[in-house]
Amino acid sequence: MSLTIRNLAFRYGGRQILDDFSFDMAAGEQSLLIGASGSGKSTLVNLICGLLSPDAGTISIAGESMTGIGPSQRDDLRRRRIGLVFQTLKLVSALDLTANLRLAQRLSGHATEAERVPMLIERLGLAHRAHAHPRQLSQGEAQRAAIARALIGRPDLIIADEPTSALDHANMEKVAALLRECAAEVGASLLIVTHDDRLRDHVASVRHIRALSAEAAA
Repeated sequence: MSLTIRNLAFRYGGRQILDDFSFDMAAGEQSLLIGASGSGKSTLVNLICGLLSPDAGTISIAGESMTGIGPSQRDDLRRRRIGLVFQTLKLVSALDLTANLRLAQRLSGHATEAERVPMLIERLGLAHRAHAHPRQLSQGEAQRAAIARALIGRPDLIIADEPTSALDHANMEKVAALLRECAAEVGASLLIVTHDDRLRDHVASVRHIRALSAEAAA
């Protein structure tokens, strides 16, 4: 699935966060977008996912525009096309791992594929934690659970926002490999957005996003 961003601009709180930003990904491509804290990475993720609207520019996912459409249409496009691994994971604390994945599956419109939940749990080495709640999971287990949730709806594009910044080197390597392998298995494009410079050796395509000013990088 292709991602095309053209001349994107976004201003917040009197600051220009992004200005004339363009970016392309081909279907099936795995890419690392790296930049310092404050360079606009999380803002860009929110714009791609339709959680924010740009001041100017366009975003197209597999030929479908994420810009110039209403909130409900953006929500629908995000559910159908994007699997998002949040920086803060955002697992539902009241639900166990299996219930978290079934909820995400219903929201993505793939609730009839009941066998996919235990399959992903097994694939990610979490079968022994299938009925554990998020607070009972280790950091690494919670990270894998968040990846499973992102994959449950068979997305065309997987976006991982700072998936390894809180991990030690060994777990960083495991998560990077897991993201690449899982994206390849479902035929999805993978975009990892991070300031973790360690990842540059684990993804073939490396791009950079830079803060517009010292103020924006603060």
